[in-house]
Amino acid sequence: MRLGSGDPKVFLLIEATGRSVKRITYQIDDVLNYVRNTDTEKSPCSMRHMISSCIKKAAVPENVKVDLPEDDLEVFCDCVKIEIVFENLVRNSIQAIGASTGKIKIAFDRKVEFDTVMFSDSGPGIPEAILSKIFEPLFTTKRDGTGLGLTTCKNLLEQHGWTITAIPASTFLINIPKNGKSICRLES
Repeated sequence: MRLGSGDPKVFLLIEATGRSVKRITYQIDDVLNYVRNTDTEKSPCSMRHMISSCIKKAAVPENVKVDLPEDDLEVFCDCVKIEIVFENLVRNSIQAIGASTGKIKIAFDRKVEFDTVMFSDSGPGIPEAILSKIFEPLFTTKRDGTGLGLTTCKNLLEQHGWTITAIPASTFLINIPKNGKSICRLES
């Protein structure tokens, strides 16, 4: 392309190569995040900041609208590991919505014993028949999936003493115990 070749075949091959590199990079990251069990380096982190960062990395397409919470939740966690979880959930939502016009909604719910981060999307939902399997290693419904994304999410959250559950209507709930040093804070 730098040499000025306007051959459309070359351009299509370059685009295909770029997509393949992106896909294999994502799959390699899934495998590495699954097999690596590194120390958790916790510090105070803004949930809203981590989620915003993940949305930028995931390159949300124009057909998908993301609703972020207006408030913030500050938690004591390993920001890098939790961003891996959030990025995976955002990418899964984007893939579930596909080419349709859709929405990803992220919200916080504060309860007495724990705080919850909710990721919902307008995709088709998770069939009840596979709901019990989605966190199992190597289980996938995607042609290009590794079956390690949600397993890695669960593992990284458990390293923090947090939990993740899924409900059929395409919603993932991450529960953060108050004894896990979550600190609520409202932003104006």
